[in-house]
Amino acid sequence: MYGGVYPTYHWEDILRDYPQVDYIVRGEGERTATLLLQALRDGAEPASVDGIAWRTDGVPAASAPAEMIRDLDDYRIGWELIDHSRHSYFTYATACAGTRAWGGVSGSRRLPSSSWASG
Repeated sequence: MYGGVYPTYHWEDILRDYPQVDYIVRGEGERTATLLLQALRDGAEPASVDGIAWRTDGVPAASAPAEMIRDLDDYRIGWELIDHSRHSYFTYATACAGTRAWGGVSGSRRLPSSSWASG
């Protein structure tokens, strides 16, 4: 599963050129990714979930766009799931020196001030 700005607009290219990608979450993924995982768990067809792209017989296909999230407060980023002692978005130069793993975490919503304290 792959999502974000780039795959939202280039889903056909990605599904054509990268066979390791099975599903693309297009647009806002907070709700769509959850619905896709539930559908796959329940044996439903990917087409039953709005806002995704996949392959049918090797050909890229997409469902209708998902509805935009009306209240962003219904979703949050799980910053506590990131081991900030090992991964830091803001210390790329250190990572290049080989002393710290670099993991890009991008949040286009809002960033809680507590997440700036570590890293």
